[in-house]
Amino acid sequence: MKERIVTFGPGGILVGVITEPDEIVGEAVVVMSNVGLNHRVGPYRIWVELARRLARRGIPSLRFDVSGLGDSEPRAALLSDIDRSVLDLTDALDFLSETHVPRFVLVGLCSGTDNTHIVATRDDRVIGSVFLDGYTYLTTGHWLRKRVLRWVSVPHWKRGLRRRFPSMFGLDRMNPEEQIFSREYPSRDQFEADITKIVTRGGDLLYVYSGETTYAYRNQFWDWMKRKDFDGMVTVEHYPKADHTYTFRAEREVMLNRLERWIVQVAGRKAPPASAPVMQHPRDRMDSVAPDVEEPERSVSSSR
Repeated sequence: MKERIVTFGPGGILVGVITEPDEIVGEAVVVMSNVGLNHRVGPYRIWVELARRLARRGIPSLRFDVSGLGDSEPRAALLSDIDRSVLDLTDALDFLSETHVPRFVLVGLCSGTDNTHIVATRDDRVIGSVFLDGYTYLTTGHWLRKRVLRWVSVPHWKRGLRRRFPSMFGLDRMNPEEQIFSREYPSRDQFEADITKIVTRGGDLLYVYSGETTYAYRNQFWDWMKRKDFDGMVTVEHYPKADHTYTFRAEREVMLNRLERWIVQVAGRKAPPASAPVMQHPRDRMDSVAPDVEEPERSVSSSR
C-alpha cells in the first residue's frame, strides 16, 4: 500500500491522507474525518488502522481534517459547525470523484456522524455509511435500564470507576472541555424519513453503539422506529462493554473487525448499470460473515 498527503477544497485549505492498496478491488472509496477536536487520525489512531486494514483488502480511503481543525485551514465564510463540516465532506467527495470511482462509504464517530448523516441523505454517490455512536432516541426500555437496572450493573460501575480514577486503569485524565459539545438531533420522524430515503436508493447503513451512550439495550433502535424492516440494509450493533472512544484494545479490535468486514462487503459490490434501478436485489446479512477474532460479550441487532 502507499499513503500520500493531499490538499483540496477552496484554495486547497483541506488536508488529508489517501491510503491506496497495491491493487484496487473495491468499488468505492471510504472517507473518514475528525472526531470532535481530534486530529484526522482519530482517537487511538482508529482511522489510521482502519484505512490500512482496508488497503490490505483492496479498498482505498481518505482521512482528512475538516476546516479549522488539524492541518486544515479555516474557511473564509462564517458558517455553523455543521454547515462547515457538510461543505468539507462534500468537497472531499468532489475531489475523490476526479481520480477514483465516484462511489463512497462514509464513516463517522460521535459528532462526525452529523455531517455523515446529512451528506448520506443528500448525495447519491454515497452507497454506505457507518455511524459510531450516532443519533439515539430514548425509549421506555432505555429508562427502565438506565434509571433502574444500572445500579446493579457491573459495567456501569466499572465505567464510573474508569472516569473517576483513570490512573487505576492506566489512562490519562481527560480534559473536561474535550468531553462537552452540543448536537442538534433531527426529529424521530425526520430521522426515519432520511433512512428510508437512503435505503430506497440502495444505500446500506451500519449503526454501532458503545456502552457509554444513551443506547441501553439490543433492540432500542428498532423500538424507536415505526418501520421495522429496511430490506436487510440497516444493521445495528451494540457493544455494551466498550467506551465511547474504544480506549481498550479488545473492544477496539472487535469494532474495527466489524467495520472492516461490513465495508469490504458494501464497497466490493459492483455498481449497477446506469439504466437499472438502484435497488433490485436483497442484501446478504452481514452477520453471516465469520468474525476475525473472538469477540467479547456484546449484543447485536439487524433489520428484522
